[in-house]
Amino acid sequence: MGFFTDHRTKRIAILLGHPNPGATLSKELALIYEGAAKKAGHEVRRFNLGEMQFDPALHQGYKAIQPLEPDLVALQEAITWAEHFVVIYPNWWCTMPGPL
Repeated sequence: MGFFTDHRTKRIAILLGHPNPGATLSKELALIYEGAAKKAGHEVRRFNLGEMQFDPALHQGYKAIQPLEPDLVALQEAITWAEHFVVIYPNWWCTMPGPL
């Protein structure tokens, strides 16, 4: 795993894309990744989709720009800040999960 032993520190944003805020395999994988990255000296910002507050529906479709909620603005800023962006999510029936 050269990524974790590279001596240049990196900025990493992690998005845990599991909609369930409880204990899941995806959450454990995110914890392991985050812990290893921090131990190697990298700066990490992590976001848990199941704990974020936002409305996923486009109420006016693409006819109007819907303002982003604070949690989405923070994630957007972290993605811009990051040198590496990691998304961890379960694969349910060959696709990503929908909202619970």
